[in-house]
Amino acid sequence: TLRCSRALDLWIRDHIGELAVDESGAPIDAKFSGTVEIRHPNGQIKESLEVKKGKPHGAYREYFEDGSIRDSVFYKAGKISDDFWPNGQLKRKESKQGKNRVIEWFYPHGAIQKRYVQGHDQFAAEPICLFHENGQLAEELNTVKGKKHGPWLKYFDDGTPELQAEFDADETLIVHNAWNEKRQQVVKDGSGIFRDYPTHIDWKYDVFIENGWPRESELKEGIPHGRVTTFCRGVLWSISHYAQGKPDGESTTYWDNGRIRSVTKFSKGKTGKSTSFPKFDHPIPAVVLRVAADEEIYAGWRHIRVDEYPRVLNLPDIQKQLTVPQFLREVHERNLAGTLREEYEDCNTFDDGIAYILTVDVSGEVTAATANGSGVYSSGEWDTYPPLLRKLRFAPGRLRGRAIECRVLATVDHTFIEPES
Repeated sequence: TLRCSRALDLWIRDHIGELAVDESGAPIDAKFSGTVEIRHPNGQIKESLEVKKGKPHGAYREYFEDGSIRDSVFYKAGKISDDFWPNGQLKRKESKQGKNRVIEWFYPHGAIQKRYVQGHDQFAAEPICLFHENGQLAEELNTVKGKKHGPWLKYFDDGTPELQAEFDADETLIVHNAWNEKRQQVVKDGSGIFRDYPTHIDWKYDVFIENGWPRESELKEGIPHGRVTTFCRGVLWSISHYAQGKPDGESTTYWDNGRIRSVTKFSKGKTGKSTSFPKFDHPIPAVVLRVAADEEIYAGWRHIRVDEYPRVLNLPDIQKQLTVPQFLREVHERNLAGTLREEYEDCNTFDDGIAYILTVDVSGEVTAATANGSGVYSSGEWDTYPPLLRKLRFAPGRLRGRAIECRVLATVDHTFIEPES
């Protein structure tokens, strides 16, 4: 075991032999294999990294002063590997099976989660299978040349059926029987109300892909017949009416503020007259601040896993201090005058913002606010908001009861709203 003379984040990024020394102070061989450590003042290990031939390879762990693990990741040939869980357990594996490539994902404790067999034509060569943690088959989806075709079956973790459905040659879904999470049958012999699932498994790059437009459909003979409601990111998008699987009657879409966006007439699947409506009666420019810290964001950032995410305490106070920039006032004036430079400037849909990554310390104070991207219109305002963002206060993120430094996503959106009456 060797000790490091500099912070781990430096020598992880470069040649271990140049940045690390052994206990005598001599440089480590550039081809060193073993474990490198730095320690807290009390002697407990602070950070450790497994190294193979001079490169991080294996587990990196960061510890609290009492010796409990604060964070961990797994390296492979010098880079953080998505093929392993932080505990070192295999997460993803590819192997050959004749002319096919078998891609498998695993749960942190080692049980298989998903199996995708890819043929030489790059499409799934076998049904795509998802498994519960107890090993029970959770889902089986058939595809042909990348299109859903054939049986689609889902099961609860005790093996009882959750869904019995199929896709025809046109990828039309036909639901025969379905049960909700309470094991209550909601579709029987093709009749009932079917709610789409939030994720799909016909994706060879990860376990799931998000279903961005889930629907709730009244069914007859397994296909939509009656009311069909569509959502986008949890917000109502449309309410349509179907007859024997085809739109028939009025279809109404909605703005995200709940107002009607359009009404379109359909007859046996054919589109008729359509009428559009504005999002606002009297739109005014506004700057809207939002903050977020959740599992999805932290997974994308490879952030340390926490038990409690940072929670903002004074957002309304900071929101009141935001002022409308000149460019947004000019966009508003062009909307009033009917002289838009481009369709993007339409106040009904205009939403041009800046994303910031905030660093929140153990006391809940923002110690850094770094711009991470913006729309074209907002690019000149990057330096406007960090002084205000640093005034935000949070209940800090916590891991096993300890307050720890965390990151938070903040977005400053330049948009339009309806003034309060």
